[in-house]
Amino acid sequence: MLKQQPMNWIDIIDNAFSVYRKQLRLFITIALIFSIVVWLKGYLSQYFWENTTYDWLSYIIGELLHEWTLGVLVVAATQVYFNKQITIKNAFIQFTQIYPRYLTTQFIYLIPSILPSIAGEILTEVPIVSLTVYIIAYGLIYLVCIYFLTTWRLYPPAIVFEGSVESPTKIEPLSRSKELIKNSWWRIFGTLFALKTLLRTIRLICVVSAVLIIGTFGLLEKENTLKVAEYVIRSETGLFWGYTFPSINSTTHIILWGLKTATGILTKPIFTIGITLIYFNQRVRREEFDSEMTAL
Repeated sequence: MLKQQPMNWIDIIDNAFSVYRKQLRLFITIALIFSIVVWLKGYLSQYFWENTTYDWLSYIIGELLHEWTLGVLVVAATQVYFNKQITIKNAFIQFTQIYPRYLTTQFIYLIPSILPSIAGEILTEVPIVSLTVYIIAYGLIYLVCIYFLTTWRLYPPAIVFEGSVESPTKIEPLSRSKELIKNSWWRIFGTLFALKTLLRTIRLICVVSAVLIIGTFGLLEKENTLKVAEYVIRSETGLFWGYTFPSINSTTHIILWGLKTATGILTKPIFTIGITLIYFNQRVRREEFDSEMTAL
């Protein structure tokens, strides 16, 4: 059982990896299943629709699938946290029991998730908006959305642990998350940011290393291996200023897609476990919650 005293951000990240190792196959399989679903969604969208309207619908569906993945992974992470046995089938069954409430909350959480992209497109279509006004307006909208995305981020474990059909109390997931994060926003934001940065760095190192190894075997065809590695680094970190993306053939694109997908499957569960641990840690800090005295 994980220690019940309050954890700092280093403890949370360390314990996230520890919980992940306990049920490595379970977490990876769940992430793999949803990755296949996302791939099928992308394939079907390209096959049946080729217009801007569906691009937005496809983006929204992708965000919903992302949150569904988190929901099932949180179910698994919660059970592993309590040292209980959990199978893939049981994780999905438990998720379906809370799904109606989860879906309703998810649509609200979707608003700040997609608002920056919508605002960016609208601002670029307004001819009177200068670059300075665009940067300021978009920056303000982005910061507001970040605030709500962080404030509401604990809604999945709140629903899983406190909002199931068997629970004697009925909570409002977003309000519950806000209550737990109150007066701890910057600490929670910093922990989430540190965990995301660490996982993105791991993904970047793995993909770039794989590209360099694959390049030595000549599998990148005519592309220069170092140019492809630079392309990966810039596309993952957003360092586009003054950079012209090279022309990359379909084979290289498939290799890069496969590498990014594989590393995403491996790292996504860790972030979800981190959210789950933050939830329980906040309950320990604010409510003197003791998981050793609690049963699901």
